[in-house]
This record gives sequence, structure tokens and C-alpha cells, in this order.
Amino acid sequence: GTTTFNNVIATSLTTNSGGTTQLNGNVKTTGNQTYNDTVNIANNPTLSANGITFNNTVNGNSNLTANATTGKLTFEKTVGTSNLTASGNTIDIKDDITTNDLQTYTGAVNLFKNTTLTGNGIIFNNTITGIGLDLIANSGAGNLTFTNDINLGNITANSTGTTTFNNVTATSLTTNTEGITQL
Repeated sequence: GTTTFNNVIATSLTTNSGGTTQLNGNVKTTGNQTYNDTVNIANNPTLSANGITFNNTVNGNSNLTANATTGKLTFEKTVGTSNLTASGNTIDIKDDITTNDLQTYTGAVNLFKNTTLTGNGIIFNNTITGIGLDLIANSGAGNLTFTNDINLGNITANSTGTTTFNNVTATSLTTNTEGITQL
């Protein structure tokens, strides 16, 4: 079945793994939030908790703001939203993420597999680590910004806007022929 949340303020929140969670509003907890089932979003929800874990897919034609205030934000499966604003001490990305518009990551990003991120603008405000793992970042006409250290395998950066790198350790780095690349 489907469990629907419109606006929630609680100590913590954990959903079971059988069914769907529909988020139609904000969820704020003082403890952790753990979503074990498929999550569908609407109405641009903002999630705020010590730590947030999505153990299944996250989808919706809406913006998602997920703020793990003092802990870890984890995406175990694919994500598909309009905009994604992700923040936490660390952000674990374990599958591909696709947005119609901007993706913003504020926190140290860890990759656990070869990963493709697709959006219209992608901003990393902290480090990205996935030693030996590949990252394909497709930023469309939006800018692709790496503001801190990158430690990965092969990096493919596609943007017809401006691609900006700070400090890169990688097996290889490939940018597309369109747009501007700043090192």
C-alpha cells in the first residue's frame, strides 16, 4: 500500500520496505529518517533530520531538499526529481541520479559504484571521493562546478555551460568540446 505524509514533525521516522511512501510536504525530525520503500514526492518537500537514508528509489516531478543536519545523507537507489538539493556531513551516492534541473551537493560526496549524474547544472560544494570509480556528470546547458578536491577513476564532464575544476586526482578527465572549461 501507500503511506502518505503531508507535513510531519517527529522524533524520528522509519518506513517499512513493502509499499510506497508519498511525501506531499515537509518532514522534520530531531532524529533520523529512514525510507525503506519507494518514495514518491510532490509539492517540493524539504526533509530535515540528523541523518536521512533512502534505501529505495526516489521519484517525482517536484523539487527535493534533503538536509542531514549533523549526519549522513544516503541514496541507495536511483533518484529522479526536478531539482535536488542534498546536504549533510557526508552524502553517499550508491546509484544514478537524474534531475530535470539543478543538482546541488553540500557535504563530502562518496561514490560507491560507477555513477552517472544528469541534470541542468550540477554543483559540488565539497569533496568527491570514489577511488577507482568512474563519474559521468551530464550538466546540459547548466554549469558544472567542482569547488573542492576530486579523487576518482575516470571523470567525464559534459556541459555546454562552464565546467570548473579545483583539484583533481583521477585516472582520466574528459570534457566535451562545447562550453568552457576552467581549471
